[in-house]
Amino acid sequence: MQSPSGIAAIVSAFSNRNYAIYASTNILSHFGSWIQRVAMGWLAWELEKSGYWLGVVAVAELVPAVILAPLAGAIADRVNRLRGIQGTQFLAMVQAIILAGIAVSGNATIGWLVGLAFARGRDHVVQPAASLLHFAKSGGTKRFIFGDRY
Repeated sequence: MQSPSGIAAIVSAFSNRNYAIYASTNILSHFGSWIQRVAMGWLAWELEKSGYWLGVVAVAELVPAVILAPLAGAIADRVNRLRGIQGTQFLAMVQAIILAGIAVSGNATIGWLVGLAFARGRDHVVQPAASLLHFAKSGGTKRFIFGDRY
């Protein structure tokens, strides 16, 4: 029997409940992350009308990656992986709510944006390491998709 290819392979993967939940929530999470990144840059531009401050906000999000990336795997390996994933996702949600609150209330400052960008970058360094480690330690792709039948 020949394996499906193209769109048929994608549809076939989404027919598995575990993978459909995993992929759908991952897509939503990444979509939200990109919306938040664009919103922060846009708000920085609206506040300061300066490419410099737009760059500072972008760099503030990347600084934690430079500092924590070498340690992220070790951090993820020493904490409960599922709780680590849930914690970083919760913090990302809180940061998005704070960003929405300060933007809507008119209290946004460039300092708030730099601080939120730094916190967002911190969480986005640890979360992928914890996710990959959780996935690998739980049996990898086949066990994830097929469960105990594998």
